[in-house]
Amino acid sequence: MEWRRTAAVALGLALLPGASAALDIDGGLRTSVEYDSNVFRVDGPDEQDDVVFRITPLVRVQEDEGKFQWFVDYRFPYEVAIETDRVDGFRHFLDAQAEYNLAERTRIFFVDRFTRSDGITNARSADSSDAPTVGTLRREVWRNRATLGVDHQFSPRTDGSLFFTHRFFDSDLPARSRTNVFVGAFDANRALSSRHSVGMGFTGTYQDFDESNDNSRPPRQALFLNLFASWLWAIDETTTVRLRGGPTYIRNERDAFAGEPSDTDAGWDFFAEGLLSRRWTPKQVSTLTYTRTDSTTSGLGSSVLDIVTLLHNWRIAERWSASMRFDFTQRDSTVDDADISRWGTRAEVSYRITRHLRAGVRYSFNKQDSTEDTAARLSDFDDHIVSFGLQYDFDQYSLDRYLPW
Repeated sequence: MEWRRTAAVALGLALLPGASAALDIDGGLRTSVEYDSNVFRVDGPDEQDDVVFRITPLVRVQEDEGKFQWFVDYRFPYEVAIETDRVDGFRHFLDAQAEYNLAERTRIFFVDRFTRSDGITNARSADSSDAPTVGTLRREVWRNRATLGVDHQFSPRTDGSLFFTHRFFDSDLPARSRTNVFVGAFDANRALSSRHSVGMGFTGTYQDFDESNDNSRPPRQALFLNLFASWLWAIDETTTVRLRGGPTYIRNERDAFAGEPSDTDAGWDFFAEGLLSRRWTPKQVSTLTYTRTDSTTSGLGSSVLDIVTLLHNWRIAERWSASMRFDFTQRDSTVDDADISRWGTRAEVSYRITRHLRAGVRYSFNKQDSTEDTAARLSDFDDHIVSFGLQYDFDQYSLDRYLPW
């Protein structure tokens, strides 16, 4: 199964010796209590609020010296609710990364991210134990994303990369499908000056959907071919602009199903990315991003996804920090009328009590709406969450003395 392959990768990284052993372990423990106005992420009379308690152990093992460097992060939060038994249980989040400096200018890298939980969160990079921000009825969801690639610096001003990615999604949600996605991409970049660089590249994506869990949707396939150009402009020491975009060919195929013949359609779109980052003061940074790309709509089917995100981080004082986030997503299906829009906001204030211990208060709101009379409508919801949490970070501990190599 997918989780066994991921565990094998993580174990292999942990046991593989580097050029010089510098193996370290650290971690932490998070605890939180939160009020959730809609624990099942549903819309209508079945909405139920509850208070959820969460404890999250974190373990990180890493080797960061020598030509071969790697780390493995593992988080396994346990949640228990006062009134709702279906929330109770463990979730699993594993991140693994490795890189090998093949030569002075060449690096091979591998990244794997695995999730087994009862929902999908759009804020994983900030906090993997966040409550789900996509409606999944609190049913189990499996996801994995693995990337293998190589970077090469052709000259002091020119570099390029080539990588391959496999993404996996599975759940027992109605109308959702087990999904496999295969991505191949390359790009090359040239620094024109200390403030300007340009680039170009190509991305090919193949999406493969099984028949849906409730047998209502046939197996489908989708192909996205994107040729793009990019430009990076460091306006000054505090402001950066990055743009990327290009034409995209889209082809969808549907297998014969329930007496209906197979079907194929194709067309063109324009995929793009944009970023504006501004450091207002040494302690305040804002980032605005826009992305238009392909999506599997978490197993519902191929779609074009637009994402707008605004993030602001503020180091108020030596011990105080705050952050605010706003995001909007719009998914337009390429195979049917199951379009989905979602927006959310989040604000957090944290205080470092000691070198190891910090506390935080957070509020978040998420709302999702879909086209009427489509399979996506089952995942509509709106939700308010207020939480208080503590995090204790352990000191890093060296394991070198116990290694046989």
